[in-house]
Formats: sequence, structure tokens, C-alpha cells
Amino acid sequence: MKNLHFVLLLLCAMVFSAKAQNLNFVNINATQNIPRFEVKNNQTTLYHMVGGKQVLMQTWNQVPQFFNDEDRINRYKMTVSREDKLARRTYEVFYSFSRDAQAYDGYIKTTIRYKDSRPSKVIEDFFVNRTASQ
Repeated sequence: MKNLHFVLLLLCAMVFSAKAQNLNFVNINATQNIPRFEVKNNQTTLYHMVGGKQVLMQTWNQVPQFFNDEDRINRYKMTVSREDKLARRTYEVFYSFSRDAQAYDGYIKTTIRYKDSRPSKVIEDFFVNRTASQ
């Protein structure tokens, strides 16, 4: 009986992880600097707007990891940082899957800590999932 439970748990984990690996999230506010992000093939890709066009901004060789499934909502989260001469940028990438609505939504919190005297800046973006056919 324990083996059957283990096999069922393993199958469920494979289904959920495979389903969560090819997602395309679009910003609900079209005027934001981060128009979309993708979670695909064990990579997370972040785009930004330059001259009215979407340009690749950042790619990480990791994806948000499952951390919670209360209230029939699967939640995934990842935190990554990048530092340059101007500032340290920390991205908190979060998305969730509602099993009742069968829908994904996403969220990115960007914290920019400048190295000069400027105050830190926090930018929050909210996303919805768009499949390739939409």
C-alpha cells in the first residue's frame, strides 16, 4: 500500500512539474517596463521594453520552486539577484496555479538598491498566463 501511495505521489509530482515548466506570463498593465516573463525548459526569462519593443533582459537557469498548496492553490517562488556598478537588483518571481479556476497568475517584485545616495526602489508587477494560442 505504501508503494502505491509513493507511485501516485511521484506521478502527481511529474504531472504538476511538467505542466508548470512551459508558461508565458503577460503583464496586466501594458505600460510597465516588464511586459512578460517565461518559465520554460528549466529556465526563467525576463523581458523589458526598449523603444516600444520587447527585448530579452535576463535569463536564469532555474525556475520557481513549489512551496505551498493551501486553499487548492499551488504556489511557486524564486529569488535571484544581479549586481552591476549602479545597483543591486533583486527579483522575487512568484506564480500560482488555482486548481479550482484552472488558471495561473504571476507576480514579480523588483527591489533596486542603488550604490549612490539615491533611495532604494521597489517595483511590483502582476501577470496573467497566456498560452501560445491566445
